[in-house]
Amino acid sequence: TDPVVEWYKRGVDRSLIRENLLKTHEERLLSLQGMQAFVDEVRAAGEALRRRSSLEATAELESIPEERR
Repeated sequence: TDPVVEWYKRGVDRSLIRENLLKTHEERLLSLQGMQAFVDEVRAAGEALRRRSSLEATAELESIPEERR
């Protein structure tokens, strides 16, 4: 066997590939759509957190008297 191929195979969980190949095309598509929905939800949560943090930081700065800024 090729040592380069063996090196790359070390980091691949082939059981997940086999499991996925047992699914129908529709099942794979539904899995992909579910993962994408999860990614969208995590991204939206991160954006909301950054917005909230930004607003809190702005409010905190505005509460500091002008002469102390």
